[in-house]
Amino acid sequence: MKPFTVAVIGGNAAGAAAAAKAKRVNPSARVVLFEKTGYISVGVCEFPFVLSGEIKEPASLLFYTPSKFSEEKKVDVFIESEVLSIDAKERILNFKSSGDDAELSLSYDKLIIATGSRQSEFPGLDTDLENVLWLKKYPDLIRTKGYLEVNKPYHTIIIGSGYLGLEIAEAMVNRGAEVTVLEKLSEILPSAEPEFSAILTGLLQANKVEVITNLEKITFNTDSGRVKSVKADSRLIETDAVFPVVGFRPDTRFLAGMDFKRGTFGEIFTDVFMRTNVPHIFAAGDSAGVKNFLTGKNQIFYSAKVAHTTGHIAGNNAAGKNEQFLGAIPVTSFRLFGKYFSQTGLTEKSAREHGFVTKSAFGSMTNLVHVMPESINTAAKLIINRLNNQIIGASFLGGKEVSGLSDLITLMIRNRMTYSGLLETDFNYTPALSPFRNILISLIHKINKG
Repeated sequence: MKPFTVAVIGGNAAGAAAAAKAKRVNPSARVVLFEKTGYISVGVCEFPFVLSGEIKEPASLLFYTPSKFSEEKKVDVFIESEVLSIDAKERILNFKSSGDDAELSLSYDKLIIATGSRQSEFPGLDTDLENVLWLKKYPDLIRTKGYLEVNKPYHTIIIGSGYLGLEIAEAMVNRGAEVTVLEKLSEILPSAEPEFSAILTGLLQANKVEVITNLEKITFNTDSGRVKSVKADSRLIETDAVFPVVGFRPDTRFLAGMDFKRGTFGEIFTDVFMRTNVPHIFAAGDSAGVKNFLTGKNQIFYSAKVAHTTGHIAGNNAAGKNEQFLGAIPVTSFRLFGKYFSQTGLTEKSAREHGFVTKSAFGSMTNLVHVMPESINTAAKLIINRLNNQIIGASFLGGKEVSGLSDLITLMIRNRMTYSGLLETDFNYTPALSPFRNILISLIHKINKG
C-alpha cells in the first residue's frame, strides 16, 4: 500500500521546518523535500557577516547537510532538483534533477510550497556581469565572497538602502572599500520612521559612506563583461563592484498559470491553517502571504522567524493536525556601525494607511546613567492607537538594549496592551546596565502631554 506522502518544495527555513515537523507528527508518512540548489537549511541572515570577515567559514552557515537532515529527520531529500510543474487535480508534481535528462514525477497526498524569495532585478542591469554581486542564495555568497577576495574592489556601489543594503555597506567599509549608496526615494531605509532614516544617514556619512537619494535615473556603463561606471542622474561614478539590493520577491514564478489566489508580488495567500485556495496544497515562508496580526490582512514577511513558524504549522497540518497561525507582527532588526536598529509593529505611516488613528512620541536619552563613561544615546518612537490606547508600533536605535525594548513592545502588541501598562512595569535599574528612567516612560509622558 502506497504510504501517505507529504511533498515539500524548498529546503530552507520554512521548507526544512515543514518537512521535519510533518515527519514527527506522522512517522509513518513519506516526507519528500525538494531543493533546487545543492544546499538546505542555510543561515541566510548571516551572509553580510561573512562578507565583513566576522564569520570566517561560509560552510558554518550550513546547519544541516542534506544527508544529515535525511538521516536525522527521516526525510527523503532531493537536492539540485527543480520542480517544473504541479498537477493539482491529480496531485502529481513533475521535477528534474541535475545531471538527469529525464523528467520525473511524484504523487503526493499533501503539498507544501516553501520556495522562499529571490532578489529583485534592477531594470537595465545585466545580472550576469562579473562584478554585479548578489547575496540571497548560498551559491551567491560563495561567488560574491570569491570575487571580493580575488579583486579587492576599491569602490563599491550599493543600489537600494533597505536593511540588507545597509548591512552590505558596513561589510564593505570593514573590507576597506569606499562605498556609495544609491536610493531612488527621498530617504534611506524607506520602511522606517523618517526620524530614524535621518539618524542612519548621519551614521553612514560619519563612517565615510556616500549617500545619494532622490534619484530619478540610474544607468550603467559596461565593458568586457563588467560594470565600469554608474550614472546616477547627471553624476558619473566609477566603481569596481555593484550590489543591486532593491528588494525581494516571492520565488513562485514556476507556478504561473495555476489557480492560486495571489497578492501583488506573486505571494500565495493562505488561511489560518496555512492552506492555499487549491485543495491539499499549503504554503509557508517568503513565498506565502500570511496574516498580519495588527491589520488582519495577508502580506509577505521576509523573516526567517516567520518562515520557520509558518513552515512548522504547515508541516503540522499537512500531516493531519489542525494548528492555527494567529498572525505575525512585523519585526526588523540590524546592526550598523556599532549601533543597533529595531522596529516592531506598524510605523505611523503604515498604521494610518490601514485606517488607524494614531498618536506618537519620539525622543532620545542615554542608555545608561549619563555619568557612566560607556553610555550612548538611544532614540525611540512609540505609536499608539488613539481610539483605544493600544500600542501598535515602536522603533529604537542605540546599543544592544534595543533588542529587549523591541521584544517588550512586541509582547505588548501581541497581548493588545495599552501604553498605560508600561507605567505599571518595574523596569530594572543598575548604573552599568540601564538608565534610572526607562526611555519608554519618557515617551508615555510625551504622549500624555500631547
